[in-house]
Amino acid sequence: MTVLADFENTLGEKLNAWVDTDLAKKTSKMTLADKTRITTAQAEVYKKGLTDLTNQEHRTTHDDKVFGHAADDIHMAPLGMGGAKDVNELNGTMLVGWGKHYHAKNMQFINDGTKHVTGDHFVTNYYNDSAIHSAMKTAGEIAWREILNRKD
Repeated sequence: MTVLADFENTLGEKLNAWVDTDLAKKTSKMTLADKTRITTAQAEVYKKGLTDLTNQEHRTTHDDKVFGHAADDIHMAPLGMGGAKDVNELNGTMLVGWGKHYHAKNMQFINDGTKHVTGDHFVTNYYNDSAIHSAMKTAGEIAWREILNRKD
């Protein structure tokens, strides 16, 4: 019990010391625009990778004059607390995906599979890839440091 009490005291002391730093004061006062800037940088990395992967794995020669190709239809959009359409309560989160319902549905069929199509899980594997998470983290950290280093 003594070790746990010592750990709690030490952790509490360290957290209190961190709260008093300039870094903590700056990060706790980040605006919605600052948060959006960080997540946008991360979303751009994710979007580029998903576009490249879709082009590499599923680009076809079919020329659809109405819908175009799915790899050309990947977009970013701000996400609100109530979902993608709730722009009244934006929280700085970005959503990356296919803009047209037609492409989103087709990519889901290709990823998950259907009764007649074996899924290849390209989106799932990309989402779970540690390399993309690392690249997104780096992009977000660069944006975060730019925000912290600016003169207010």
